[in-house]
Amino acid sequence: MTPQDALSAIAALAPTQSAALEAPNTSTKSGVPAADLDLLVRDWRATLDLETRTSLADALWQTPLEEARVAAAKLLTQARIRPDDSAVWQRIADWSSDLNSRATADALAIAGQKRLVADPSRLDQMSNWATVPNPWVRRALFVMTLPWAAMRNPKPQDLDVQAQVIVWATALARDPSAVVQTALGAWVIGLTRHDPAQVQAFMTEHGAGLPRHIRDDITKALQRNTPNLALASGPSLA
Repeated sequence: MTPQDALSAIAALAPTQSAALEAPNTSTKSGVPAADLDLLVRDWRATLDLETRTSLADALWQTPLEEARVAAAKLLTQARIRPDDSAVWQRIADWSSDLNSRATADALAIAGQKRLVADPSRLDQMSNWATVPNPWVRRALFVMTLPWAAMRNPKPQDLDVQAQVIVWATALARDPSAVVQTALGAWVIGLTRHDPAQVQAFMTEHGAGLPRHIRDDITKALQRNTPNLALASGPSLA
């Protein structure tokens, strides 16, 4: 399958096909339903080997068509990649600097989650993302690491990951971007289920820098999961 074949297949799913079919390399969005795109990419993943998928994904990401970029990320979304997933991770890391929409950011973050879970040491390569001007990159720090916020029984290495994300959250607690703040808040809320004490400590030190609605959401999550702890310290979160 050539990249042009793939672009034509994506464009053919658009409700109004004319513009996307006439200029698939210049249209930024063609309106393809997400469910239809998922089915298309699922078929590609089932029929193409990893090397072909990676090459095709690379070509699709280079186009400005949003659905093509989402498809590129989905082509590389896989829990286990054997024998070596380093090339896939490198694509994800490289593409992250070029994120420009929620759809592409979400799709790439899910692909990134899989590769980070497979090898958490890759967080070292993300150490400078907190200072990148692109807010979607800063947001990716929290979305790609969401699995660690929800872990019921984290191992010592998982606690190290959580600690690193808290460092990023501390640095970005006053971030001016709403998309970063929302992702940060979702990560912290996830952690309230299994480590409310760490959340409480973070909020005591840095909660004042968060937008009021995010502080309120985190406080409610603390109250749901540990009523006594949250009620005892509620005023400091207001």
